[in-house]
Amino acid sequence: MDELEDLKKENQDLKEEIKKIRSFNESLIRQVKERANASKGQYPKKRHSGYSLVSSAQKEYRYYKNGNHKTAWIFETVFQTPYDIGFKHEDVLDTVHDDLYERNDDDKTVIEILGFSDYLDYKTYSEVYEGDVYRDMKSNLIDQYKKQYDTYYVPDDVLDRIRGYSEKIIKNCCFNLNIRMNGKAGYWEMSINHAEPLKNLPREFRFPTKMKKKKNDVNSNEKEDK
Repeated sequence: MDELEDLKKENQDLKEEIKKIRSFNESLIRQVKERANASKGQYPKKRHSGYSLVSSAQKEYRYYKNGNHKTAWIFETVFQTPYDIGFKHEDVLDTVHDDLYERNDDDKTVIEILGFSDYLDYKTYSEVYEGDVYRDMKSNLIDQYKKQYDTYYVPDDVLDRIRGYSEKIIKNCCFNLNIRMNGKAGYWEMSINHAEPLKNLPREFRFPTKMKKKKNDVNSNEKEDK
């Protein structure tokens, strides 16, 4: 009995320790973001996600299915993260993934703000759009309909609606999250793939506009320095 109590206490102590470590890590991540945001002129530094659009371009994706070569056009979108290239790859990858689901003051995630319906943890277009993801979604929607109406027969018009709805949801998803170093900028970059172009890019995801000094202002500053 004493051994059981000791194990319970040890388990509780471990839970408390894990909680403290997580809290400490969250605090460090907030500090890293704030410093990066301030350095890049992204304000408010305490609430800004720290992500800025680098590029979003369409590219050709080729894959093999049922004995045939197929081609699809997808988009690759790249964001600069707030994380310095001095951080380890695996640490940044996990943190970036968590950032996608972090809710802001308006209770919205980065994924939602950018107009995506969800992030799917898959690597290729064929896995998402030609694979089990789409079929499973359509099958689940059909099962829900059957339970709702207590029937095994789904009318053709309902099947068409379910098919169209599931296609729309899947097409609005993003997938294949990757990160890479940008030595020139000094920050890690995140890339994601998606079938449809970006539908929404709020100003907070753009790089801050740097104001150019007028020639007269430069001359006057030089006089003041002298």
